Amino acid sequence: MKKPFLAWGISIVTGLAVGGLGGFLVLQAFGGGSEMNTASALERSVIPVTDTSWADGGLRDGGSLLADGEIDPMVIFQEEARRVINQALGEGRRTAIVNAAERVRSSVVTVFVIEQVSRSSRNILSPFSMYYDPGPRRGLGSGVIISQEGYILTNDHVVGNADEITVRLADGREFEGVVVDTDPRHDMAVLKIDPQDELPIAELGDSDDILIGEWVIALGSPYGFELEDPQPSISVGVVSASGRSFITRSNGELRYFPSTIQTEASINPGNSGGPLVNALGEVIGINSFILSQSGGSVGIAFAIPINQVKQALEQIRTYGRIRKAWTGLVTVQNSNYLIARNSGIRRENGIFVMEVEPESPALEAGIKGGALIVQVNGAEMRSNREFETLLLKAEIGDVIDIEYYPYRSNRRRTASITVGEEIQD
Repeated sequence: MKKPFLAWGISIVTGLAVGGLGGFLVLQAFGGGSEMNTASALERSVIPVTDTSWADGGLRDGGSLLADGEIDPMVIFQEEARRVINQALGEGRRTAIVNAAERVRSSVVTVFVIEQVSRSSRNILSPFSMYYDPGPRRGLGSGVIISQEGYILTNDHVVGNADEITVRLADGREFEGVVVDTDPRHDMAVLKIDPQDELPIAELGDSDDILIGEWVIALGSPYGFELEDPQPSISVGVVSASGRSFITRSNGELRYFPSTIQTEASINPGNSGGPLVNALGEVIGINSFILSQSGGSVGIAFAIPINQVKQALEQIRTYGRIRKAWTGLVTVQNSNYLIARNSGIRRENGIFVMEVEPESPALEAGIKGGALIVQVNGAEMRSNREFETLLLKAEIGDVIDIEYYPYRSNRRRTASITVGEEIQD
């Protein structure tokens, strides 16, 4: 039984000795600037070589020789170690973020828009006369190319009211942009350009497969008027949350953002419509808006999930347009006692119907202007925001069950509205 213990003891001692020597050599290789360098440790004189043309068989590219003319192996070891370290550091700079940005940057575009607006001014000579001073209003946003046919994703609030659109690619080429269709309710738009050559295309990812805390990149053209370089800028952050839903009003449009992606990546004016990309270089969202007290980029950024955009793209491929749900109800929150009294309804809680559009699903269901909606799909209506949220979530063909009081009636009634498609002229 003693021999195995003896053998184990010899092995352990040998291992410690070899490991200690290896560690000593490594420390010496990495610590060339210390007082105890390799030569002093080995008590050998090392002569730096600046001109090696005389050294037959010596270190031709410069280095150190021992006093007796032999090459110091520790110098070779140090130089090789430095080479390996520098190579590793260089490779370490090429992170997943760098690779992802390089993969998608060329497909990000700047969208310049011009909107012809009319400003009314009062003539000081006649307070009753008015004249119109038409003038262009310029704006910009971003977008991302998704097909060789020239289709580009962006936001409705970037191009929705534009009279002229110019799309500048990352390589400097410019094209006239044409709006294929927009969805103002969800702030989505699809542009098209007519390319003559091959286009760089971004790969669409799966926004249902995002991870809270994973790195993401926001790309776009912030302050594009000031930055003449067509290359997009990037900002990096993490996915802070998902599934955040909002209702906002922008450019006179009520917009609903269901299940948005929240990120800490900085989004500045001009970034709207640009892609939000994961570490694989896949587009998982379209940058849309921020919540900010200052109105600047300091705030919480949100992106439309790309899977929602895919649904709009599929509708364009199938129907040639983005299909928009429509009920025909024009409502306002009934928080005014006088509205209730004037409509002849004793109760005040509910949503007042200001107007019902002609030939609409709501009119076909028997609802008329002046009605007070008190319940939708079994939920009490306490604010117009709740009601609009339900309508914005509705898809074409959905049935909405409504309980309401007709104008000047205290008899509660029910109606079922089958959501139709809004057809624009």
